[in-house]
Amino acid sequence: AKKGKVQAFVSQTIVEEAKRNAAKINSSAEDVDQLAVFHKIEIFPAPLAENVEEFIGQTGEKDAHVVASAVELKVDLIITLDKKHLLSDKIKLESPEIIPPGELLKRLVAVLK
Repeated sequence: AKKGKVQAFVSQTIVEEAKRNAAKINSSAEDVDQLAVFHKIEIFPAPLAENVEEFIGQTGEKDAHVVASAVELKVDLIITLDKKHLLSDKIKLESPEIIPPGELLKRLVAVLK
């Protein structure tokens, strides 16, 4: 995203979650803010409550906002390590596609070759 070849988006809800959990990886809320600025990640408002509710049965209450934000922003991909809630067959979407970071890296390498 920093070089303008990829657009990265995140909702304010996800930013706040990252800040709350930053200490778990020896980081800080300030680090989260700096990461977003450094990599030119666009931060958007939290998704609409009715959109979050639509995905609770598919992802679970704590993760529905991730899918709702992605759908609202019309992104192509959701990148996640959450195998239990987000990388599951329960989520029925045509777009965005939900993939783990390793798959993203494979795709980027293939494009850069």
